[in-house]
Amino acid sequence: MPCFHKTYGHFGRGVLYRNVAGQGCYRETIYSLLCESRERTVLIKTNRLKTRQATSKDAEFFAQVLTNTEVQKYTGGIKASFDQTLQHIKRSPCDLNSFYIIETSSKIKIGYLAFVPNSYFSEDEPLISLLPEYWRKGYGSEILATLKEKWLQEHDQMSVTVNPQNVSSIELLRKHGFVYVEEYQQGFNQKQHVYRCPIDKFT
Repeated sequence: MPCFHKTYGHFGRGVLYRNVAGQGCYRETIYSLLCESRERTVLIKTNRLKTRQATSKDAEFFAQVLTNTEVQKYTGGIKASFDQTLQHIKRSPCDLNSFYIIETSSKIKIGYLAFVPNSYFSEDEPLISLLPEYWRKGYGSEILATLKEKWLQEHDQMSVTVNPQNVSSIELLRKHGFVYVEEYQQGFNQKQHVYRCPIDKFT
């Protein structure tokens, strides 16, 4: 998935992450994440899941995901408490309108989706993050497959980044046709692996 979550680019377990606290000052990082995310229409609906546009009422849920200790294993950067994260989200001049909540058919929130620019390969990267209790249930695979289909209708390829220690996410990417391209260093000397799915792997 691209930094499909783990904020600054990496795919997280059944989900893609961007390391929200991984670029220097935590406050600047949260601000950057909220402001740089692209206002795309990413409404997705599958048999079990759907996305909806996030609102300020979802601030606590975002803070819950971002400060989860299992999620943070793959995000690196500066860690912050739930209260600190929630305060930064609420104080940001940007809102959460460019983020999309991932819900089950019974309207249980399990994660979120957004698009954030990745300067390393000069294109937007999908950012997907799920709470750990929803890993290994096929949700990440379901979202990735649907999002990839939509993405490759408009682009020649789909690039994502992932923490090289995140074995489950790498296996998921390979399952969906992504191949390893290269390694690079992001902030805090964190290694990230770039995976890419060209359109000929999809058609």
